[in-house]
Formats: sequence, C-alpha cells, structure tokens
Amino acid sequence: MTPCSANVLDLNSLSVEVREGKQQLMLVDDISMTITRGETLCLVGESGCGKTMTALSLLGLCPYPCQVSVNKLLIDGADMTSDSAPPFQTLRGDRISAVFQDPINALNPLLTINRQMIEGFIHHEKGSALEAREKAEYLLEQVGIRDPVLTLGQYPHQLSGGQSQRIMIAMALMCDPAVLIADEPTTALDTTLQLQILRLFRELQSSFNLGVLFITHDLGVVAHIGDRMAVMYAGQIVEAGPVLEVLHNPAHPYTHSLLMCAPRIEARFRRKLPPAIPGMVSSYTKDMQGCRFYERCAVAMEECRQGRIPNREIDDTHISRCLLPGYGD
Repeated sequence: MTPCSANVLDLNSLSVEVREGKQQLMLVDDISMTITRGETLCLVGESGCGKTMTALSLLGLCPYPCQVSVNKLLIDGADMTSDSAPPFQTLRGDRISAVFQDPINALNPLLTINRQMIEGFIHHEKGSALEAREKAEYLLEQVGIRDPVLTLGQYPHQLSGGQSQRIMIAMALMCDPAVLIADEPTTALDTTLQLQILRLFRELQSSFNLGVLFITHDLGVVAHIGDRMAVMYAGQIVEAGPVLEVLHNPAHPYTHSLLMCAPRIEARFRRKLPPAIPGMVSSYTKDMQGCRFYERCAVAMEECRQGRIPNREIDDTHISRCLLPGYGD
C-alpha cells in the first residue's frame, strides 16, 4: 500500500464515529489505502464491518450524525483535506463515481434512462444535450446494451436487473472518472449475470484505465477481479496485500476463517456444510483496546487483549494486524 505518483486515490487514516447514548462508536477506524490507475482493490469482509461506510466517506455521503475525520484524501489529484478543497458535489460523478448493489432502487422510476444518464454530463462537462446523448449511446454499447436508442427512451421498470446494472455502470462512466467505487454490484444478480458483469468490469477497467474499489464479501469474486485486497473487520483493515498472496498465504486468523467458510464443490458431494465463524461482528467504542477479532479467534492469546494491535509487515506488499508471526505459515 505504498503511495506512488500514479495514485488516483490516496487515503490516510480515515475514521468514522457516531454517538450512541453516552458511547462513541467507531464505525471505521484508521483506514488507509491507495489505488493506482488500471488497478482493482477489493475491500472484503462480513456485513457490518464498515465497507459501505468507507465508500460513502470517500464520496462525501456519510449520513448524519456520523463524524468523519481523515489525515489525507486525494482523489485524482484533488486534496480534499486542504483549505482550498473543492466540495464533494463537484467530484461525484466526475472524478469519482459509484455503482451500488441494487440498480433497480438506484434508478429514478419517474425519469427515462436518457434523462438520468445525461444530467451528470451536462452538469460537470458543460456539454450540450446532444453531446450527452451521443456519449450515452456509445457507453451503452460498450456495456453490452443491444439497442441503446430504444433503451434511452425507456423507464427503469421496463428493464431487467442485468440491464439496469449495465446502465448504472455506463452512467458512472459518463464523465470519465479516475476512480470507480463498486459496492457489491453483483449481489442482486443471478450467477450467470454476475459472471457477465464481472467480465464487463475487467474490460471497462482496461479500456478506460480506471482505478476501482470493489466492495464484496465473496472471495470467489475477489479471485476473479482483484489485483490487491484489503480484509476489513469491525471497522479496521486487518490484512492487505496482493490477491493471490493473501488468498494462498493468509496472515490473519480472520482471513483464514473467511477462506475456510467459502463453499467448496467437494463438500457439496459429501453433503457437508462449510464451517461458520462463531459469534458476529460487534460494534467497538473509541477507547476499546486489543484485537477486535479476539472473542471469535481460535488462536487468541492473552496479549491480544492489550493495547492497540499494530500492522506488521509480512513482506513489502503484505501486511497483517496480528501478533502472530504468520497464521498461514
């Protein structure tokens, strides 16, 4: 996760807090990441671990009453922590765009696809409606829509789930963003459509030279689409590194547990269910110490409950927030 000159996203020490009664809960705790052009970083973890809240923070969309703090946030060269930082509204849809997991609800049912696709282009690029429509037709072709002209005149209820997600991807590309956030974009689709959308992401990333933050809980998706991955638990990144390195040599007990829970074909024939991680993700307050996975960890030590667990370098590209020298060794 070393910054370089090609970074289109450079994030250092992002935290998101919310007050619950007298307690200050840490929804996201000291998250750092970088993404370069043409790279996919997969953010992985169970539901409730803070993945979507991280994405909303990068878009400036954290809901009230969340409090966001960050040491550094660069989005395609724009320093969002400086005194002269542009408002997030000028960057959303332009330098940074997002595709969410439920395309049917993300589209406005009262507006045609054409209206929804061109308004961002007209606002950010100051282009004409004709220029915007021509680009919309081109992008719909790029994402595999067979009849772009017909589709632009339709309403969301006239489209299938796969068509709607392709349109959401095309809409996110209208202003040529440098960063694309994909928040579980295949969850609402069947298996065949999932594979098609994943191939589409790979093709578009190469064609448009995008930096992609791909949020998922599916390790199969990570193996298919990711270059690097960051494993998130209870608001913290507990392990990060190249996808193949992390999947083949997990250094944190939580990553190892996730891999053990992944369904396997041979287990289906033996009618054997994959193991489950006991317990569930808990909320953590600002002053809590120790490893957040402690209560669910099979190899936890007493030392894991004390102080703040630092990131440990496995090698130059692989880190783990664990006291053990190498869980996968």
